Amino acid sequence: MKNIVLYGGSFNPPCLHHRALAQAMAEDPFFHEVAVIPCGRRGDKSYVDNHIRMRMVEHAFAGTPRTVLDLRNLKDDIFTSNYDLEALYQAHDTMLWHAIGSDLLSRDGKGMNPIQLRWARGFFIWDTFSFLVVPRSGYPAPPELLPRRHVLLRGEFVGSSTDVRTAIREGKPFKHLVDPRTYDLIVKENLYR
Repeated sequence: MKNIVLYGGSFNPPCLHHRALAQAMAEDPFFHEVAVIPCGRRGDKSYVDNHIRMRMVEHAFAGTPRTVLDLRNLKDDIFTSNYDLEALYQAHDTMLWHAIGSDLLSRDGKGMNPIQLRWARGFFIWDTFSFLVVPRSGYPAPPELLPRRHVLLRGEFVGSSTDVRTAIREGKPFKHLVDPRTYDLIVKENLYR
């Protein structure tokens, strides 16, 4: 059985913590491959040009072992839901693991999490898909909140693209948060200001 992690995200911009996370997934002997899948533009967020984001993603993940980039969403400017990714990647003798942060485990007043509430076919996905849960700082992953089929990645991961965009808007240093080529591209194109 080949275990493949589907690591989707906006990567707007891709940061060093994204690379560290992909590397941690790839180094886990349970997994055979990590598919990094940046999404095209969604209606609820603003993004930089897809071609620029594609270049940043290529820089950020270059040389990461057992990691492949699936750039079709950026090329076609589409958003492929996790439900559809499952169908696209499903193959004989393959087990798919959707990477999610522990922040997506939090429940609302009715006991439902963001996956159930906001993802296309969220209840079905939560009940039937397999998840790689990534512990995020400040978001515990107690057993009662975990999905039925899951693997918990070792470690705790800190960082977000939002932090980088905020630092740029506020004129704070951010070079230590992104790949050097991504940094140069952000400065040259005057992005996220």
